[in-house]
Amino acid sequence: MSRHLGPVIFQRHDGSVKPLARMALSPKEKPDRLAEAEIQHLIHAQPGLIPMGEIEPAFADMVSVCMELPLQAGFLDNLWMTPYGGIVIGECKLFRNPQARREVVAQALDYARSLQAMSYEDFQSAIA
Repeated sequence: MSRHLGPVIFQRHDGSVKPLARMALSPKEKPDRLAEAEIQHLIHAQPGLIPMGEIEPAFADMVSVCMELPLQAGFLDNLWMTPYGGIVIGECKLFRNPQARREVVAQALDYARSLQAMSYEDFQSAIA
């Protein structure tokens, strides 16, 4: 048992507080691919969970376009666009995966290269 309070949800309208339920993500309880897919779906449905305006203001207010975008380099987990037409790509990896940082950078570069090589028509068709 922890001496510290875990994360909670505070409801401003009525002042209620309830603890967040822990979601099992360990390999014994749930396969990694499933956990990554859950994250992928969550940030597709709620792109505001990623504080892009604080990371790079030019990419604030992202709008979800699609998941699993087929590219020459593979399937891109998430694709968003900004209100001004900026393209934002996302690849979901679990933090505990020690290869994740190196792999995700290489994947992002491959995906960006594949996107850059596409014509507008090919891009539009892949999204559809």
